[in-house]
This record gives sequence, structure tokens and C-alpha cells, in this order.
Amino acid sequence: MSLFAVGNMLLKYKRAKLPRAITANWAFVVLGWAFIVTALVGNIIYDLEVLKYWAMYFSGTVRASFASCLVVCCLIVSPLAHYRFRHDWPCPHPPPPPLLPQGASLHFVRGYVDLGGLIAS
Repeated sequence: MSLFAVGNMLLKYKRAKLPRAITANWAFVVLGWAFIVTALVGNIIYDLEVLKYWAMYFSGTVRASFASCLVVCCLIVSPLAHYRFRHDWPCPHPPPPPLLPQGASLHFVRGYVDLGGLIAS
């Protein structure tokens, strides 16, 4: 929830002229963020075990977000950029090479991307 408040602050700062149906005052956004952070700190002070679970969920969220950004960039943006700069594609040139070698697969395992044995450990 604090990331939602931070995102709201960034929108208010970077895109102030963007038309919106519903707006929030700066004071309420900052106050809401402060309440969220205060509640988190209070829970951590009350029971330190909460910090361990918060860190696990936070790291999983960050890894999942990074993995989804990686997929969007590699599987969607890259081929579109390739297509955009080749105005005469698909004729008379052959199609672009595949993103992964033949027989390779892309798997998500516990927040990590497994390229099906392409990278030797």
C-alpha cells in the first residue's frame, strides 16, 4: 500500500497536468503514506517476527515484478522494435530469428527465470 501512495505521489509530481476524474490532495496522500509506514513500524516493534514475513513477501513481489518486466521486454517489445525498423518485413526478407534456440523453453521457478539449460551453472 505504501508503494501505491508513492506511485500516486510520482504521478502528482511528474504528470500534474494529466486529466483525472478523481484527484487527491497532497496532504492526504502524504498522510496516508505516513499512516501505512507507522503501522508497519509499529507491527515490527510489537513482534519482530513480522519483519521476516514482510521481507519474504516484499522480495517475492520485487522478483515477480522484475520477471514480468523481463518477459514483456524480451518477448513483446524486442520483436515489435525489430518489426518497426524493418518496413519491408516479412517480404522479401526471411522472418527474424527466434528469441530462444529451437528446443529451449522459458520457465518461471520461484520468482526466477529458468532458460531451460541454456546457461551452464
